[in-house]
Amino acid sequence: MIRVNISGGVGAGIADVVAGFAAAGIDIVATSPVADAWRFVPNAGTTLNGVSAGVIVDTLASGVPQMPLFVDKGYGNSVFTGSFEGGSHLTGFAQRIAINPLVVAQPANLVVSGSGVLQGDPARPTFLLDALTKAQRSFSSATGIGGGVPFSSPVAEFARRIVETQGSNAEMAQRLDEGQQVARAAIESRFADYSGVNIDQEMALLVQLQTAYGANARVMTAVRDMLDMLMRI
Repeated sequence: MIRVNISGGVGAGIADVVAGFAAAGIDIVATSPVADAWRFVPNAGTTLNGVSAGVIVDTLASGVPQMPLFVDKGYGNSVFTGSFEGGSHLTGFAQRIAINPLVVAQPANLVVSGSGVLQGDPARPTFLLDALTKAQRSFSSATGIGGGVPFSSPVAEFARRIVETQGSNAEMAQRLDEGQQVARAAIESRFADYSGVNIDQEMALLVQLQTAYGANARVMTAVRDMLDMLMRI
């Protein structure tokens, strides 16, 4: 999938679309048979399954319920669009996603969508709540949620599943660590048995050696006395 930001104007944006496809090795031609309508025709050897467009709101006081609640803090707190200008911003976005600092500084923007909107208007709060808890979104199988297939759920449910999965992984890692600690303690104990000094055993051996030395000394004394007696005969 190729995403191109056409906020600089539709005409220039279409040229960016064609250039984006060309960079990906897809040869297409864009024509405008009537005003405000564009047709994308693939050349020979190219297959084009479909083209879609979307509108991203990047201001808080836009007058519509949509708002940039989350931003990409690694790119100047800009709105994440998924476009490929300057390279894909998708990689590492999970570590850079943050609440829009303008929302933190002015929390009234969560309920007021524009200068002409009353603070009691429920349109924006309801929209944000539904977007987080009801709107179905598809998440890649690379997240590990869904058993190896793309996972579809609201954002809130996906976040809950992520927390559960990480908690389960942390518990399994802790159990594995505890098992490894038990195995390590057993190995260290056996090593100490073979390499350490047993005081009781060493004292018993010392007494046994001392007794044997005393017995040998008496034998040597008896042999010497016998030799002296033989020499005197």
